[in-house]
Order: sequence, then C-alpha cells, then structure tokens
Amino acid sequence: MLFLNRGATYGELAGVLGTTRREAGRVLRRLLLAAADPKRLALVSVWPRLTPDEQRLAYLHLILEISLQEISHLGLIETPQADGRRIAVSRSTLNRRLRQIARKVQRAAIRRKARGAATAT
Repeated sequence: MLFLNRGATYGELAGVLGTTRREAGRVLRRLLLAAADPKRLALVSVWPRLTPDEQRLAYLHLILEISLQEISHLGLIETPQADGRRIAVSRSTLNRRLRQIARKVQRAAIRRKARGAATAT
C-alpha cells in the first residue's frame, strides 16, 4: 500500500521492512505478481461469501500455498465434535472443502458474465 498509494521508494520500503533495497524490490515484485493472478482475484471476489473455515482453508492453501497434507497434519483446521472436543480435519475433507470453494468461485464468475451480458444489451 505504501508503494501503490503513497509512492514510497524501494529505499523507504526497505526501511519499513528492515531489509535491503534489493530485497524490498523482490518482495514487492512477488506481491504484485501474486495480486495479479486471475485465480487469486477470483477468490478475492467471493471472499465475503465464504464461511470462516473456507476463508481459513483458502488463505492457508491457496494464498500461503501450504499443502493439504501439512494443514491436516498440523491441525491448522479443526472441526468440533459432539462432546466439545475439536479434531483436525482429514486431507480428504479438506479436498472436499476446496471443491466447494471452487464451485463458489465458478458460480460468481457465471453471475458476473451474466450481468455483463445483460448490461451490454
């Protein structure tokens, strides 16, 4: 935001990040490329429609790129049990939830196209 909205230089960003100018430039380029990724932009467009668990999974797997196996193994997403305990979600359950997220993204894209076609006519 400092770079885009305030026009901060690489030197100023390096000072804020506590790193060198070169590393600040690398970080900025990586973030700009990631922000321009169409899949991530589509995900951002449906973010408010996702449940908190779906948001957490999308953040961990699709943004931070942590594998489903690691998310499950570390217990980063849990599900409550009837007795009040919380247990880690299995990798197959995480896969199912990812497919639900993908369907929401796909439906949102279809709605956007339909709205665009309706306004063009």
